[in-house]
This record gives sequence, C-alpha cells and structure tokens, in this order.
Amino acid sequence: MTGFKLALAAGLLVACGTMAVTGGADAGHCAAGAVSARGEPSVFQWLALTKAKGNWRAKVRHTKILGGAYADWNRAESRTQVCGPDGKGIACTVTAIPCKP
Repeated sequence: MTGFKLALAAGLLVACGTMAVTGGADAGHCAAGAVSARGEPSVFQWLALTKAKGNWRAKVRHTKILGGAYADWNRAESRTQVCGPDGKGIACTVTAIPCKP
C-alpha cells in the first residue's frame, strides 16, 4: 500500500470511530454534530444558563477529537438554549455545533 493510500485508510478509520470535523473557508472548522449539555438548577435563569454553557465548554474540551480550540460558545453554530422549571429551581440545556477559529 502506498503512503497516500495508507494515510487515507488511517484517516477513514479515525473518522468512522470519532466525531468528524468539517467546515468551509468562511465558517472556520466546525464539528459534524452538535453537543448538548445541561446545567445544574438555580434560582436565577441567568445563572442556570451560565452553568449549562460552562458544562458545554467542559464537555467539548474533553472530547478527544475537538478539545479546547472548539470550546468557545460564542464561536459555536446553531446555538439553542432551553430553560424551564426544575424541582430545585430553573435548569437550562444548551446545544450547539462546536467551531474553532
């Protein structure tokens, strides 16, 4: 197998076993799928949302193929946030496609 074919085969194996990274020239590089995270309940919605975004950043940072370069909520695409009453206050869940510069 030539070096190119070997590299291509290795790349396909990695892409099939983990989250792929895609992106165009204008959008930067973004993950192929969205990441969701839920925050701990709080009395204040702004605090519940802050906790959810913090958990989202931590989850992205700890994803092997993504890491810290993708963990900026403000660079993420297709961001959604849903907050609602929880037994202990208000809880939020955020979902977004991680992107890096």
